[in-house]
Amino acid sequence: MTGHVEQIDRFLHTFEKYADVLRHFDGAEPLTSRYLATGAVDDLVRDYETVADETLALRDVGKSVISSWIGDLDGRSGRDEFSLSRVKICHGLGALKMARHATQKSPVMSRTELSILHNGKLKHGPPLLAAYRNGDWQAAVPSRLREHVEYATRSAKHALRLAFVRRYQWQVWIGLGAGPRLSFVTDADGARESFKLRDVPSGKKRRAALLHWVDSHWRQRRTKTKVKAHLRGATEFTQGDWRCRVIPSEYDIDRAESQASQ
Repeated sequence: MTGHVEQIDRFLHTFEKYADVLRHFDGAEPLTSRYLATGAVDDLVRDYETVADETLALRDVGKSVISSWIGDLDGRSGRDEFSLSRVKICHGLGALKMARHATQKSPVMSRTELSILHNGKLKHGPPLLAAYRNGDWQAAVPSRLREHVEYATRSAKHALRLAFVRRYQWQVWIGLGAGPRLSFVTDADGARESFKLRDVPSGKKRRAALLHWVDSHWRQRRTKTKVKAHLRGATEFTQGDWRCRVIPSEYDIDRAESQASQ
């Protein structure tokens, strides 16, 4: 995380400053959020981008997807100004409801809400609809603005990519005070490496180990007992002003539950 602390801290202070108008974006992921990631996460992203048929991802992410992210802070103007996107992708009945005012309809639909934080206020653009037809995303409502058409399809692809990859990646949610939190991509190794200097819990003499995998092993007490592989460690912690929460991937949660039931 060296070299990225200042950028993360600036995002967090901006979210705390405008907490009232940004609560809807709790858990949003900055587009440049690979601060805590390892090479394994980047490989996963590349693997997804080689999948030609997005229906594979649609099958894996469930009936509904909600993804949100924020663009970079505008450092050139000296103001706290950035874009925020929130995308919902639905199948079946949800898609039918979403497509009521669309000219292009599909069993899979996407709705993008694009907002701009400017002078402490959120400015909202019109909702952008896209339909998944013939193996690709298409704008579902005609617009004279080319950028609206392009963003409707591009944001749907990005939201689906985030949802698919998120099943296999860990996250750290970081916030300040009671303000909204931001989500940063990581994994067990990345979290442990990035938060070496986390606070020692009150009343304790040492830091608690962060959530991690414990390999299966034999425990020798009165009798020899086999301990199954499992997740163990703290998920909530603080580091200075940051309040943090480690969230393991859905894949690892499923794996832990499967190990426990065997």
